[in-house]
Amino acid sequence: MFPMEFECVGSDHPYVDVAAKMGQQYWAFEYKSQNDSITRGVEQLRCYSQWFDYVVLVAEREVDHRSSRKYWDLKELGAGLWNFDPVSGRSIERSYPTLQQPIKENRRFVVRRFQRMRKGVSRALQSELDIFTGAQSQLTDFFVL
Repeated sequence: MFPMEFECVGSDHPYVDVAAKMGQQYWAFEYKSQNDSITRGVEQLRCYSQWFDYVVLVAEREVDHRSSRKYWDLKELGAGLWNFDPVSGRSIERSYPTLQQPIKENRRFVVRRFQRMRKGVSRALQSELDIFTGAQSQLTDFFVL
């Protein structure tokens, strides 16, 4: 998972709430709280579909096929729709996303950002490990004396 909002540079809606890599696929999740605009979420996912393999709207309020045109807009886009209940902390999958056809250059950008992030995290973890093992070594030396 990307550690912060993912920026799709130059996109009409550049900030993805949560970007994740699962297997070899890249996912974009847009989170909408109870008071957020679902219409804006559909527009955002439409942009993200040009960058990511799968796009999902996670909404706190019910988006139902019987009462919302936005449900059908999401379905037509191939976006997943998950309803999230913040009280119980549970998510209910309403529809599973279909594989998008992102623009090749955009997807390559996503891949590179994840690779750079992974290398940065690896370096940071190695640095913390070095500090920890150095401190542990000093403690050992202290108690051996």
